[in-house]
Amino acid sequence: MGKKRPPALDHALTDRELGRLNTFLAGRPGGCGGIEYLDGLLAAAIAGPDLVVPSEILPIALGELNDADDSPFKTLAEGQTLLGLIMRHWNSVAHSLLQGDFNPVLTLYDGKHRGTDWAIGFMEGVGLRQKLWGKLFKNRRHFDLLHPMMMLSSEEHPDPRIRVPPIDDQTRDGLLDQLGPNTVGIREFFMPGGSRARPARPRPAAQPAQAPMPLPLPLPHWEVGWAPIPATIESEPDTRLVAALVVSHEGQILRLTPEATPPADPQALARVLAREVEAAIADHGVPQEIWLFDQPSVTALRRVESLRHAILEVRESLPVFNAVRADLFASFGGQGGGPAVASPQTWAGWGLDPMLVAGLFKAAARLYRSAPWHLYTDRDPLDVVWPSGANWLVLVMGAGGLEHGVVCFVEPGDLAAFQDGTVATEGIQGLMVSLTFSPQEDLPPAMRKEIMREGWEVAAPDAFPMTIVANAPTAGLAPEVAEQLRQLVEVVARYGETKTRRRGRSWRDRETGIVVQRF
Repeated sequence: MGKKRPPALDHALTDRELGRLNTFLAGRPGGCGGIEYLDGLLAAAIAGPDLVVPSEILPIALGELNDADDSPFKTLAEGQTLLGLIMRHWNSVAHSLLQGDFNPVLTLYDGKHRGTDWAIGFMEGVGLRQKLWGKLFKNRRHFDLLHPMMMLSSEEHPDPRIRVPPIDDQTRDGLLDQLGPNTVGIREFFMPGGSRARPARPRPAAQPAQAPMPLPLPLPHWEVGWAPIPATIESEPDTRLVAALVVSHEGQILRLTPEATPPADPQALARVLAREVEAAIADHGVPQEIWLFDQPSVTALRRVESLRHAILEVRESLPVFNAVRADLFASFGGQGGGPAVASPQTWAGWGLDPMLVAGLFKAAARLYRSAPWHLYTDRDPLDVVWPSGANWLVLVMGAGGLEHGVVCFVEPGDLAAFQDGTVATEGIQGLMVSLTFSPQEDLPPAMRKEIMREGWEVAAPDAFPMTIVANAPTAGLAPEVAEQLRQLVEVVARYGETKTRRRGRSWRDRETGIVVQRF
């Protein structure tokens, strides 16, 4: 039997799934406290006047994550499941609002629905775009759409000037009946021409529901790739959590599937991505066009029968995908808006052969002892060329006495962006790999134990190597790139030992044939 495919991202959660998500949210310190609050928050975010992205919602739902070490998940399985439940509920709310048949998720308190948490969540969603919601607040004909949300959210307000009198059961039932239709009405109001479409008054429960809105035309294109998730898993420090991500040109997440051990081989990686695209097609239909980062993924998608007539195109930049990816990254404590960066909690998290890691440590120890940062500054890049023709531009860091090591770039323009201090922006487009040194006490605990257990060579107590990779598939350190990094670190160490200072003078390493030249 084949592997069971996860439910589509717009399939409503079952009662059991809602209960599990509710229990998880209720246990998160500083989070939203439950599924009812989250449902109201999402309803306002989706029905409102402007796109609200995951990095604005997830900190409210999960509680603030200070950094990548603060994980909301105890295990990888929990992370995969609960992240999937949140995204499915997000998209199912959007789908039901599009259809015009939205019904809020309300929990029972002493056997009754109160709706207070839902309304508070909704009004917090309004607060995310408060100025833009002013269009509705100032509209006399349509302002009443917010009446049930404002009433229910105010009955327990700490300010007595805002708190409404106790709401009796009959009045509450009427307000609860209006939540769904009024949220649909709010969405229509903020659509182009919506405020002129019809007078908007709260509809009583007995009134027939509005006919479903027509489905949108097929999307012009999808954007597909891998997104790192900088959340650690408490019980599995070797995990490097990434997700296969499929988005529409409008920024809708069509598929988000976490992977703990993505393959390093580009062809195998492309096949995994192709399976996710097939799953998205089964749920959303065939797109006219798909944009991707790399040719192996295009080749894998060419084998998908339903895409015979679709346009598959490699693009240097996927603007919508990059925005969603950066947003997801920021939601889990990373720095959104920049390149896809990853550095796992252990060296095993890269999935490399231990012998290769041992060789990298040995090369790093030699680099630290040769101390080339005494000869070259980070404003004097090295041009490193392999006999195969591969070319990296390398900055030797450490002349300023802060961070020691090397930062390597494949694209010349990325070097300029890094030196200009724009690394936190979209300036870094190609592969970037760094190896820098840290004191032992600054290492993640799992990495510190790993290095001691394996006995890898380290030059000094403050010379423990750490690697960061940006803009690689799955934000991973592929074995061939790790081997290139090992060779480069050795060569830069030997180059530093020659004490060569002259600009423009080439130097060939006898052992590898690699040529180094200062700019």
